[in-house]
Order: sequence, then structure tokens, then C-alpha cells
Amino acid sequence: MVVPVDGYVEVADARLHFLDWGGDGPPLVLVHATGFHAHMWDWYAARLGERFRVIALDQRGHGDSSQPATPIAWAQFPDDLFALMAALGIEGCYAAGHSSGGFAVGVCAGRHPGTIREMVLIDPVLNARRDASGPGMENPMAARTLRRRSAWESPRQFAAAMASRAAFAHWRPPFIDLYAEYGLRRRPDGHYELKCPPAIEAQVYAQSGSYDPWPALSRITAPTLLIRATAVEGETTVLPVDAATRIPGCREQTSPTTHFIPMEEPELVLAALEGMT
Repeated sequence: MVVPVDGYVEVADARLHFLDWGGDGPPLVLVHATGFHAHMWDWYAARLGERFRVIALDQRGHGDSSQPATPIAWAQFPDDLFALMAALGIEGCYAAGHSSGGFAVGVCAGRHPGTIREMVLIDPVLNARRDASGPGMENPMAARTLRRRSAWESPRQFAAAMASRAAFAHWRPPFIDLYAEYGLRRRPDGHYELKCPPAIEAQVYAQSGSYDPWPALSRITAPTLLIRATAVEGETTVLPVDAATRIPGCREQTSPTTHFIPMEEPELVLAALEGMT
């Protein structure tokens, strides 16, 4: 298996980490969901290396990218993605993103036509703009995340705890292991803490409706596949029901999973990524 090379891109207020598996194929840039990290794409990179040069970004505040000194604004996610592609000198690449990563990919493509030639948006967060601080606008995901445990005795203990939770019940084992192995850092006292602290993850959730992506999405020129989760189990949907019809040149595919499509039905996502060439 090819081991990725670690790289960093300096932007005005952050140091962004990315993984590059190399290869002679066209670039495929992958962006993870809130709370996760670039290594969540390892399973895919191992299967796509002969077809693509796979690159995965740690979004700011996540993985081995720097922790922000100021609150993260959703408008920064597509800016960071564009900065990565500009730094690597890649244009006309393929791209895919999950959740907030799908937001970053879609908005980046709309803002910078030609940068992305084709993309897959996996249950992307495409909420219309709202006042995140207004009455009744509290995000339940943010409140739950703030109550999360942030320190563990070992990655193995963390993985076992995640596997026992209902939210992770349908994850394939490799993805829980990847989450644990690369989502924690060892502290001086020997314990392990989340690389994306609950306070940062909660802040990102709280701001999820603070930026309207639709002006950018309406300008997309690249062929787009939107994969929508259908087993929401009472959760609030992260995108409008008519999202695919509002994005030019967009097709829609459904997945009978929760929001964690890449971790629950990886074969479906893999086929979608392979279908871009």
C-alpha cells in the first residue's frame, strides 16, 4: 500500500495539512466532514491510486491543520480548498467532499469555474443563510458536541467507545479504526485527546447556516453528482429536497444510510469516484 506524503500550505491565518498519495493520474482532491480528518479517505486512496493522484485536506481546526485563534467561518472552507489547489498548481481536478467538505467543494467550484472539472458531493451541508444567534436557532449538534468526552486512555479505548454508540452502529470497521488512529494526539500525561476539540467542532456546527452557499452553487459549470442519505432517523436534513435541481448539471443518487455515507456504504461512494474518469 502506498503511504501518503504529508504536506502543508500556509494561508493568512492557518497552516493547512494535507496528504498526497502521488501517482500519475489526474488529481482527485477529497475533503472530510466536520470533526474528522484527511485519513478518513485512506480506504479510498488505497483503491483509487492507479486511477488518480489522491490528495486529502485536513480542514482548518481538524487533523494536523492548525487550531484557529478566532472562530471558524464557513466561508473559509472553500477558500482553504482553493488555496491548497493553487499551492499545488492543480487546475481542472476532480474533487469530492462529505458534509462540510461537500460544501467546501461545491462552493469552491462555483466561485472558481474551471478549477474543478467534475465532483461528487456526499450529503453536503447546503443550508440557506440564517442568523445563527437568533431565537430558536441553536444547533442541537453543537449542544451535544460540547458535552462530548475529549480525552482517552488510548486510541483503542476511543475506538471501542465509538463502536458501541448508535451513531456509529453501521460504520464499517476500517473507518472507526482510522478515526481513532489519526483523530487523536498524545498528551504529555500519556492520555490522548481529540485533534478536533469538542469546542471547535461545536462552533463549526453552530455556524453551519451562517453562510449562504447558493449564489456560488448556482454558478457551477462542472458535472456534479449529489449523493443524498435517506435514513435520516429523525435528524434534520443538511440540504434542501430540491438541491440537485438547483445546481446546474447536477445528478442525484440516494443512499439508504445515515449522514455517514462514506463510512457506511463505501462501495457506493467508491463507484461514484471511479465514475468520474
